[in-house]
Amino acid sequence: RDKLKAFIRSLPYKLTQDQISSTAEIVKDMDQRSLMYRLLQGDVGTGKTLVAALAFYANYLRNDQGALMAPTDALARQHYRTLKELFKGTPMRVALLLGATPKKERFQINMGLINHKIDLVVGTHALFSEDVTFSSLGLAVIDEQHRFGVNQRLLLASKGEHADLLLMSATPIPRTLALTLYGDLDVSTLSQFPFNQRKITTKVVSNRDALIHQTIKRAIQNRQRVFIVAPVIDVSSTGLVSVEELYKYYEKLYPGQVSLLHGQMNIEDKNYALGEFITGQTPIIVSTSVIEVGIDVKEASTMVIYAPTSFGLASLHQLRGRIGRDGNEAICLLVYDGEDED
Repeated sequence: RDKLKAFIRSLPYKLTQDQISSTAEIVKDMDQRSLMYRLLQGDVGTGKTLVAALAFYANYLRNDQGALMAPTDALARQHYRTLKELFKGTPMRVALLLGATPKKERFQINMGLINHKIDLVVGTHALFSEDVTFSSLGLAVIDEQHRFGVNQRLLLASKGEHADLLLMSATPIPRTLALTLYGDLDVSTLSQFPFNQRKITTKVVSNRDALIHQTIKRAIQNRQRVFIVAPVIDVSSTGLVSVEELYKYYEKLYPGQVSLLHGQMNIEDKNYALGEFITGQTPIIVSTSVIEVGIDVKEASTMVIYAPTSFGLASLHQLRGRIGRDGNEAICLLVYDGEDED
């Protein structure tokens, strides 16, 4: 505990009271003879990753390995960068394992896990692979846990004989509902924001409402970024507006200022589109819900979501969490078809 406290004191920022109490609850659980089964919930930006990192450090101090699983490559890479930076002053060895990891590198990582040359591995579904074997898995953390089934969550923890399990979610649910959904799950909640409180206004508007373009133009004038989200990639029998249609529409209105992003694009085109958006070369990005997790652009102030009833509440909550991350005022417009009064 003294070493963990020393590590916390060495951080360049102060923890919120919620982060301190959640870390204490998790470490106390990890000290018990029975295995931990806990949910860490908190809105986007409340600092769940840091709490998980402190749990991983406590796990490392007891000479065990850790595994962090995320639902997408983008989120796994983001966590890897964050944890690498956080642990750079320590002897902790961190690795990244994705489905796209080359065979040779994958073999080296697997050997590093078997021989305990790696203390923490961050990855996606690739961590489920049979060839991924740990010397001493002590803590499994699953981010965006609602994206994984119960069996999948337990499958990762079962790769260790004594692995504690921590689930993380940015979709807050009341404690009573958590007990109904997850049974014997203990719950830690983060409600305080370490840096800036979010100031996001959410409005439901018709697709004919002038507010949409007023908001976009104001964002561009202020050198901010705009997300425009479509429910589907192609026009289909559902009759929903597609990402391709919206891209053509917005590119005509704002020529040279719009990027396109969706799950069927190859990784180079995805990275290029994101890069143009992040640097501000194209301040508008038209996308499917692939931007739901793992995208952290401080300048993003506007989110326009078409056919919002096509998304689950968890997805809408996550999408809205992409904006207002710098503490400035942000706006989320949920756009319905002008005919659809309901």
